[in-house]
Amino acid sequence: MLFLANQEYDAKFISYLDHEYNLLKNNGKWGLILKRILASWSAQIICEENLNTEFLFFKSMFRKDYDDFYSQVKLSCVSQKKSIELKYKYSLKGLLSSFIVLRQLKVNRFSYFHLVKSVFIYSNLIKCSKLVFKAQKWSCKVLVVFGDMQPEDNMITQFFRKNKNTITCTLQHGLYVDYSSSPNINEVNYNNTVAEYFLAWGQETSNLIRKYHKNKSIKICGKPIELGPSNTPKEDIFTVILDQKIFSKYNRQLIEIAFEAAEILNFKVNIKLHPLDNIENYDLDDNYIISEGSIATSQFILAHTTTLMYELMRSGYNVYKYETEIPCNETNKKITFKTCHELVKIIHKPYDQKGDFYIKYVGKESREKYKQFFSSLI
Repeated sequence: MLFLANQEYDAKFISYLDHEYNLLKNNGKWGLILKRILASWSAQIICEENLNTEFLFFKSMFRKDYDDFYSQVKLSCVSQKKSIELKYKYSLKGLLSSFIVLRQLKVNRFSYFHLVKSVFIYSNLIKCSKLVFKAQKWSCKVLVVFGDMQPEDNMITQFFRKNKNTITCTLQHGLYVDYSSSPNINEVNYNNTVAEYFLAWGQETSNLIRKYHKNKSIKICGKPIELGPSNTPKEDIFTVILDQKIFSKYNRQLIEIAFEAAEILNFKVNIKLHPLDNIENYDLDDNYIISEGSIATSQFILAHTTTLMYELMRSGYNVYKYETEIPCNETNKKITFKTCHELVKIIHKPYDQKGDFYIKYVGKESREKYKQFFSSLI
């Protein structure tokens, strides 16, 4: 457990920091680990000091697709609202505040046998705790966090539930997969939720959250995104959407299958990277790559586990799933493949997969669902 200012907090979210440290360590990122430790101690939160509103939206994760989604959800709320998109600067004042927090923070996770990991986790907890002290001057009727599996979002959600008599909600930031049979950092998405309400994209994620949190209030609101139409004129290309870096092994396998298929079909391949990946991590054959391709003009799309594949299914695109031992969202076996031979065979058959099980509502309909839900809370 974690104690801050003599108040107990559920510390399951520390598993996120644990996973994060292991990823950095296993990739030899010792310099980045040290940088993160020093930054946590000197971090000074930049945000409004005194804040009073009906709805407070809070986000600590930054990525273009995340930002767009957060903005659309926020716009759907027609009540009085304010937004905090967490930012830090690093200063002597931030360092001094760390020592103030240190006197009031206790956590039963420090181990001299894993000294660097313990310092990494403890330093990040100090940074999160600064946010809780800042939030003592905030007041709202409803708190909506972007993702309460994140340490900052998690602690601020717990603080408001314990001290402010506030309704708390968390958004779903991606499609979640049950990784209990293949543990990795993504387990935190469903294990660590602490908000009163979970606002799901579709029935599949609702079922997963219910499996691990039987008393959670879950509302299906969809994802208010506007994807390009799937009926755009097609070219002799197809798109490969790569996964996050922890699945780079499977990304390479998928690229290899794609190049084999391109040779057979006489197509070019459009590669779409994960936002946090780098093209230099892959050995690509220029004979097959098209530099100016697009998803909209692709004949079909190949992917492994990325959320984007299900968004594209929901918008009517023909997406085929690379099947591996990695746990994934449930899909029709008729659209899965393990080899180039299987892929070439299935793309010539009628496509049979709908996306509304993963994302129930999109666009205007989804925005209306969020609007109705938020209005029901006041």
